[in-house]
Amino acid sequence: MGMKEFFTNTFFTVVIALSATIMVAFYFSRWHRRLWAEIKRRYMEKKIQSLTNHFIVCGFGRVGSQVAEELYHEGVPFVVTEKEPSRVKQCLKKGWFCLLGDAAKEEKVLQKAGIERAKGLIIAFGEDAEVLFVAVTAKAINPKLFIVARASSVEGASKLEQVGVDRIALPYKIGGYHMANMALRPGVVDFLDVIVDTRRKEMVVEELEINQKSSLVGQTLTHFGQTSGNVVVLAVKREDGSCLINPTSDIILKEGDRLILLGTEQDLNKIRRGYGA
Repeated sequence: MGMKEFFTNTFFTVVIALSATIMVAFYFSRWHRRLWAEIKRRYMEKKIQSLTNHFIVCGFGRVGSQVAEELYHEGVPFVVTEKEPSRVKQCLKKGWFCLLGDAAKEEKVLQKAGIERAKGLIIAFGEDAEVLFVAVTAKAINPKLFIVARASSVEGASKLEQVGVDRIALPYKIGGYHMANMALRPGVVDFLDVIVDTRRKEMVVEELEINQKSSLVGQTLTHFGQTSGNVVVLAVKREDGSCLINPTSDIILKEGDRLILLGTEQDLNKIRRGYGA
């Protein structure tokens, strides 16, 4: 065998060996990534199955992502559902539970998110028809579910109200109302923004629901005031929808009442612990 033939044969042997090694490494790397992604997905779904009394956010667009951000800062457990893979990746990067799927077409997406065990559902889609479908499906699975939905028209909002959606948000209406008040009453708006934002610890407005087992049932606000420290009761919202603003101390509290409270985060935490809220 001549030197030229030996060199040529050796060269091609090395090339083939390197090519095979690279291909094996490439496919192994892809297989490893897919395996790891599948392990993480199954682990996440297992964690979701253990959630109770959580919130589900449908849609991770501009509105849905902001909703998720607020829930995160509130320390509330939640699951996001989103049909766009790129948005799912964005959500997962933040360390939040997110399921890939279209809740407006597949009921199983809501079931995977634990709709039957959830406390509330926030539907942040832009299309009224999709919002309506999810609301109807969710209510059929969990009639006690508290639903907040986005609507893009007055007609859409009316239909959502008819199927039992608890709160409906019209972004253009909310935005217009807020902008007008920012122009007319900027100081008041700044104050309200401070007290409803739990990331600011100065003063916070919170809601305390009085359930059947609460020791407050049958008690007056005088009794509540004796144990609540510096917390102020701004209003009492009755189960029938009526609202008592600046209530007197002789008001008797009932099951289903919701107290709107103003106080520091520390004082409100004591109230939650003391009354099991």
